[in-house]
Amino acid sequence: MYTILRKQFEEFIKLSDEEFSFVCSFFHPAKFSKYSILIHPGEMVEKEFFIAGGLVKTSLFDDQGKEHILQFAMEGW
Repeated sequence: MYTILRKQFEEFIKLSDEEFSFVCSFFHPAKFSKYSILIHPGEMVEKEFFIAGGLVKTSLFDDQGKEHILQFAMEGW
């Protein structure tokens, strides 16, 4: 995960190893199985996510139960 994270940061700014270690202290790797729900309706969002691999879908359901896809986030987002 940290390799792709560093690559993403270095598209904008060069970081020393010490600086990157500091940045990494704010990220905590986690794996989620397919179809996991990361944020449930009504839940306060206290985290941001960096997608190191895979694809994440953001969607909502209307009053009739129809799903509306808002966005997809892919590796590096």
